[in-house]
Amino acid sequence: MATARSSPWPRIGVLYLSGLVGAAQLGRLAALAPLIQVALALSLTTVAVAISLIEIGGATLGFGAGRLAQHFGLPRTLAWALACLTVGAFGGSLADGSTGMLGWRFLEALGYLGIIVTAPVLIGKRALAPRRSL
Repeated sequence: MATARSSPWPRIGVLYLSGLVGAAQLGRLAALAPLIQVALALSLTTVAVAISLIEIGGATLGFGAGRLAQHFGLPRTLAWALACLTVGAFGGSLADGSTGMLGWRFLEALGYLGIIVTAPVLIGKRALAPRRSL
């Protein structure tokens, strides 16, 4: 009987790219803050809150998010997190005021949080999983 070894690296690469997409959201708004502040007539405080939503969520809600991700399933949580991040980023680009921008940024922050609690665990599981034979 022939055995085939499937490499975990393609899946690990996809998971790693998911993490990169999430990490890219950290600095995106900070770089555009002066333009967004003028375009939407926002106060400096509102812009600072919008920038900080991702970091605040990751710092304060990571444990609970990890527990929820385990409950709902890591792959499913990662898929939803990527969807939230995508929809939040797209919606934020269409925001025309502070409420809309903060709401979309909050959705983006949920997506980011889901990615950072699931992708590393899934990478570890894929890298350490025994190879299957056919």
